[in-house]
Amino acid sequence: MLRARYVLALLTVLFPLLAAGTEQNDASGWKPVLDISDRLVIDIGKFAVYEYDQNNHKDLVFQNVTEGAYKDVKEGTQYRLVITVRDNDSTLNPNPVYQAIVFRRPWDRFKKLLSFVQISN
Repeated sequence: MLRARYVLALLTVLFPLLAAGTEQNDASGWKPVLDISDRLVIDIGKFAVYEYDQNNHKDLVFQNVTEGAYKDVKEGTQYRLVITVRDNDSTLNPNPVYQAIVFRRPWDRFKKLLSFVQISN
């Protein structure tokens, strides 16, 4: 009987730790995108580059998504993507890397670019 109590106490302590380790979230709730070659992820990356170009009169060309994360927020999902682009205006740095954050509502396909910041030359 005493042994069963110890096992139960140990499981009570260990279970939350084991369950938390199955999904890799950071402290702010971002979860990794498991398939960065997924069509939706690519479309969101292309959208981010297009919106940035339109709003800033740039000529960046989408190349690929190298990593991504997402989190569910009120009324949709935010995607945080690391995107490599080709910069047709730059000879010094033709392939800069940007981090984009895009909000998406799945039911009406609404998307909004929240952030687009260069993170590497």
